[in-house]
Amino acid sequence: MATTSKFFRYLKSHFGIGSDLRKDTTAPLSITVKDEDNKFGIPKVPAYCALAWAARRTKGVVEAHFFNRIAWIVYSNGTGLHARRYSIRKDVQKVIKGFDRRKPIPPGKYTLHPLVKSERKAAKRKRPGVSGKGKKPESRVKAFVRHHESVFLS
Repeated sequence: MATTSKFFRYLKSHFGIGSDLRKDTTAPLSITVKDEDNKFGIPKVPAYCALAWAARRTKGVVEAHFFNRIAWIVYSNGTGLHARRYSIRKDVQKVIKGFDRRKPIPPGKYTLHPLVKSERKAAKRKRPGVSGKGKKPESRVKAFVRHHESVFLS
């Protein structure tokens, strides 16, 4: 599940969570890591890292996936399941990288934050030039070199 599209297919097939139920979060989430989370955690597996085990203890959380910069938390409410996307800050990223290198995560509280505006999908779609409809770069003069002759500019 290295790419986002594979992860979205996983959410759809296992939980029935389509694009209408995947959203960015608006509130931070605090997770408390205990020593037992390091015992059960599997390095380099987003669904089974120590932080994912700790997140599962949070009320309403069904599943958690921690990638390099983004965490997806699957919640269950009375009507069904929905997934929320969180941003992982630099300090927590270092802890996750250490865990993937077989270092235990120190017990304590870790906070997942909402995405900043530039990280959200909607903001990336609105940037000019990303979809190819933005301002075209000015044409440049190309130089062609012919066999042992001088350079011709066109």
